Amino acid sequence: MLRYFGDALGWVPTENLARGGETGTGLNFWGPTVISQRGLYSFPADEPQAGSHEVLELDRDELVGKLRQLADWADVVVRSPRHYMLHEGI
Repeated sequence: MLRYFGDALGWVPTENLARGGETGTGLNFWGPTVISQRGLYSFPADEPQAGSHEVLELDRDELVGKLRQLADWADVVVRSPRHYMLHEGI
């Protein structure tokens, strides 16, 4: 699941806290990642994306609940530059 999100978020500007806030893109798998207001944007759903992905089997209701929470947190970050999302690695 993390690799799926990592692939999808590879373009997102992020900060690596383990390296003193060094800027880059995507998730840091082995350390914390900060996604601030500058790293969030949206795109039209009707634009097809190239590539293929591994099929994952997950509990739909649990996953949807977690994704909704993540979307709510992203909305807070978009509305306030004081807030950020922190990924702490795996």
